[in-house]
Amino acid sequence: MKRTWGNIGTSTQFTQLGQFSNNRLTFSLDSTLRIVKGLSLNIYGSAERIRDQIYLAKRNMSSEDILLQRQALESGFNYSAGLSITFTFGSKYNNVVNSRFGPRRISLAKIF
Repeated sequence: MKRTWGNIGTSTQFTQLGQFSNNRLTFSLDSTLRIVKGLSLNIYGSAERIRDQIYLAKRNMSSEDILLQRQALESGFNYSAGLSITFTFGSKYNNVVNSRFGPRRISLAKIF
C-alpha cells in the first residue's frame, strides 16, 4: 500500500518439500514512513517457522564442526527486525534519461 506518508507491505510464503511435514512458513513486514522530502524511516521484520532442513547430518557433531560452521545446526524458528533512516537525493527525472540511475540512498543507522 503506497500513500503520501509512506508505504507498508507484507508477504507470506509457504514452501513444502515432498511430504507435508517438510515445510517452511515465512511472514514479513516492511514499512517506510516519510519524515520530510528525501528523509524516511524504515521499519522491517520477518519470522520463519522452519521444518524443511533435510540436509542436516544425522550423526552427532563435534564442537569443532559447529564452531567452524562445517555442519548446520537444526533450527525451528528464525526472526529478524530492523530500523533504518534513509536519505534519498538526486533528480526525480534521472530514471527518464537513463533507467540505470535510481534514487541514491544512504543508510544512516541500522539496528539488529
